[in-house]
Amino acid sequence: MVNGKFFVYKAGIRIGLLPLVFIMYIMSAQARDDESFSSAVYFKANGREPVWNLDIAEDQIVFNSSTPGFEHFLLPHAEPTRSENGQIKIYKVKSKEAEIEIQVIDQLCDLPNSRERFPFTVSLSIKRSNDKTPTIFSGCGLYVPDNRLHGRWTIESVKSVPIRDSLFKDQQPYLDLAVDGRYFTCFAGCNIINGRLYFERSLLRFTDLVTPKEPCDQDAIEKSVISSLQFTTQFSILRGELILGNPSETTMKLRKVK
Repeated sequence: MVNGKFFVYKAGIRIGLLPLVFIMYIMSAQARDDESFSSAVYFKANGREPVWNLDIAEDQIVFNSSTPGFEHFLLPHAEPTRSENGQIKIYKVKSKEAEIEIQVIDQLCDLPNSRERFPFTVSLSIKRSNDKTPTIFSGCGLYVPDNRLHGRWTIESVKSVPIRDSLFKDQQPYLDLAVDGRYFTCFAGCNIINGRLYFERSLLRFTDLVTPKEPCDQDAIEKSVISSLQFTTQFSILRGELILGNPSETTMKLRKVK
């Protein structure tokens, strides 16, 4: 102690106690599993009996549960394989502690004592290094939508054909995306079109379209918008512009309404 202050001497260097504690904290944080720096989670699942949850990100898979011996597993990400009909995706991953097979089935799923319905049924088979047989966990899951999509977008062009402002007096064509409720509303010049949003990893589809048949002057534009929505499977967002499309073409370009 010198003048009421504590110091630690090491290799001839005097270090104040507070900076030393900070350095030790940083070193400890770096030594921990670096889960906080993982890329964004794109799929989440959970179960009730027993309680468990699963996060799948682009670089890692994290499993937690209330079951003794299965409290926490951190595994590297692996690309899934698909069944012939595309309805089942299977992830096979392993670490020093366990091997896990995850099945994501395109089938509606309900959790016990819950009114919420999920779009995917999920099953996990976990075999620890010393286990002779795997332990099964069952539950429900969903793909996490990109929150940047949420909100109203003005339609600028449809299949590379610009939408002229002069054609619309009261309201420009728009697309409202409610990613939290997984539905959309669209005005294409004539009627209000409603439907559901279907998300997967890097995939977006517009489904269950409800299209009134009221005729109007912009009927051709509305039909083109409806067709574009039906053939959209992917999207990208760059500098406030939303680009919808599929592997063959760009179906629509939109601008975020501020």
